[in-house]
Amino acid sequence: MSGSMKDVARRAGVSVATVSHVINGTRFVNPDTKNKVLKAIEGLNYVPNAAAKSLKSKSSKTIKIVLPIEKFSYQQEMHFALINSMLPYWNEKQYIISLHQIDYKNEEDYNKIFLHTMDGMIIFSPTNEIYRAISHKKISIPSVFLDYRPEDEEEDEGNFVYVDHFHTMHYEVLELLKKKHHRIGYLENTEGSRMNEECKKAYKDAFIQSDIPMEAELLKSIPSSSEGGYEIAKAWLEGKKVSAIICSDEQISLGVTRYLLEEQLDIPTIFYTNGVWGSLYEQGETIQIPCEKIALQTAEMMYQLISKGEDEAITHQFRTEVVKEEASIYSLEKANKFIEEHSKFQTTRWRQNYHITPLVGWLNDPNGLVQFKGEYHVFYQFHPYGPEWGPMHWGHVRSKDLVHWEHLPVALAPDQLYEKGCFTGSAIEKDGELVIYYTAHDDSNKMKEVQCIATSKDGIVFDKSEKNPIIKNISGEAAEDFRDPKVWEYRGKWYMIIGTSKNQDGRAVLYTSSNGIDWDFYSVVATGDGKLGDFWECPDLFPINNVHILMISSINIKGAKNVFLIGEFDYQTGIFEKDTIQIVDYGRDFYAGQTFIDEKDRRILVGWMHRWGEAVPTQKDGWAGSLTIPREIKMDGDGNIITVPVQELQTLREEKMEVTPMKICDTIFPVKIKGNALEIECEFEISAQSPDMFGIHVRKSKNGDEYTEIIYDVQKQELSMDLNRSGKKGKGISTA
Repeated sequence: MSGSMKDVARRAGVSVATVSHVINGTRFVNPDTKNKVLKAIEGLNYVPNAAAKSLKSKSSKTIKIVLPIEKFSYQQEMHFALINSMLPYWNEKQYIISLHQIDYKNEEDYNKIFLHTMDGMIIFSPTNEIYRAISHKKISIPSVFLDYRPEDEEEDEGNFVYVDHFHTMHYEVLELLKKKHHRIGYLENTEGSRMNEECKKAYKDAFIQSDIPMEAELLKSIPSSSEGGYEIAKAWLEGKKVSAIICSDEQISLGVTRYLLEEQLDIPTIFYTNGVWGSLYEQGETIQIPCEKIALQTAEMMYQLISKGEDEAITHQFRTEVVKEEASIYSLEKANKFIEEHSKFQTTRWRQNYHITPLVGWLNDPNGLVQFKGEYHVFYQFHPYGPEWGPMHWGHVRSKDLVHWEHLPVALAPDQLYEKGCFTGSAIEKDGELVIYYTAHDDSNKMKEVQCIATSKDGIVFDKSEKNPIIKNISGEAAEDFRDPKVWEYRGKWYMIIGTSKNQDGRAVLYTSSNGIDWDFYSVVATGDGKLGDFWECPDLFPINNVHILMISSINIKGAKNVFLIGEFDYQTGIFEKDTIQIVDYGRDFYAGQTFIDEKDRRILVGWMHRWGEAVPTQKDGWAGSLTIPREIKMDGDGNIITVPVQELQTLREEKMEVTPMKICDTIFPVKIKGNALEIECEFEISAQSPDMFGIHVRKSKNGDEYTEIIYDVQKQELSMDLNRSGKKGKGISTA
């Protein structure tokens, strides 16, 4: 005796869809119901048939995406991310995407969906009402219901597919139970929503399926406010000895994760997040299902429905699985190949002669300044694939004299699961190797910035450590923006200073290590006291003569971007006490300065030059960004901190043009000096009859319309540089 799926459903007293779930394992089915279906299958000797009714019809090569018109911000962000991720897939298949927004609460809007011809439709976040309206029409249009599972499924002839992210949590709990985590704590948000209730149901289903109850003593309700219920979570977890934790939402997970990190506990923690559609924290690391993966799987399911033939099996249902995010699309090989292929076509009309600039792409912060095996190395933040900020790599140049620079292969690419960008860091020589410390950045990770290490024997090819990230976060002393490690050695111990903030007040924190790999939090080095910007970047702590300097970068410091905090640093306490503040550079375009000590015991500084808030003309030529010339930091005879160009730059001098002393009349200089790259030494002798202001024009155009004006004001004792007539859309005046 044999039968059909309908016969099995009839004998078991269930729907055809439920039979499909049992056969394919695509949805949790009550154990009693599941046994009825299995017995019916056995009794009828039913064998699932791979053949299916063809859905082929006249093709319009159009996929309709139906969206709710309601303005839920988190849903809109998710929907936009999903749509953007689907577009390349459908473009490759040569399908047109038609977006259609309707009011899900208005039944009259449902008919508008079918006014135009389409091959299939994807309905985002549907309601039961719109599901029933579509299913009752008995249409043959293949449909994917995204972020939805109907309460009562219709017999849809295989036309519908449901993508339900709650299976993510359901199956993850099963995985925990398989690993003998039978004391699982569940933390519920008392400010909960329908989402929390559905999550809780998914978890309970998983427990029931494994015949393990959710123990009452392991259930706890916590308000998500107050740092994710940190104090309540801490008190509860300290007394429960759970082997795994479930958080009903993302906010509660913040407090739990903070506690686990503080206590260095390796307890798997599951929580749902709107941002990436399901995340798993395990031992402080994140395993995610990003929107891109959901979108691609959804598009593939849609395509399977509309393109299957008579003899093709239908994958009737669909579930998501938590998997480690796929390897990055970026790699060193890809970056270096791109540079090689594109740099040969770059125009050089605005490229500097001796400043470090990228061959292609975007450059910003200098990184890893170091002298290694007698040669100077400068790395820099680098986006090779376009002249705008993007996924950060580390560009690399090398020099024997700090003047002539050789471009080397890209040193770092964001090619690991824990990073979407390799942000700023520093370098040291240790045991004959070049060691670089950097920030791995990933906005979709709850710990979006962590510190990492990579090493090289030749200073060119770097290996990232298997122990990365070596520093994940600190106990309540830093924001999620936690970056730019600067490392140095002092009396046999290693120190790392990192920029961050707390309560929108800039600060720097310090870590220590005995081996440069295993690090412990040491201190909050210094804070801004509300006066030095709301976030510090690129901190650098070093001695000059008998004082210490803490150099920081902050866009929101009034009147400056880079400053020297001059004072005293105590290695015993890890505290820096500032006495005075000095601007590093009075120009508008200096930022992200970093220093290093060379073999001549000089403290050398390099910064990033950027036209903040203005158009960058070189972007039309495929590149953007320059580093400053190297400068030596010194203390003058009066105790002032000064910076001067390194002496090696004098080797660039060629022809010398000298003008004998003369009296300057009106605004005309009697001798014209021409050239694109000049070093100008001007000395003015001021008399009682001298004007209140005088100066020079540089880079003046033939018609006199464009020039940069450098002026000294005698009364104010101020030097200013006026850029309002400088080149392409120059503007602003800088004053010292």
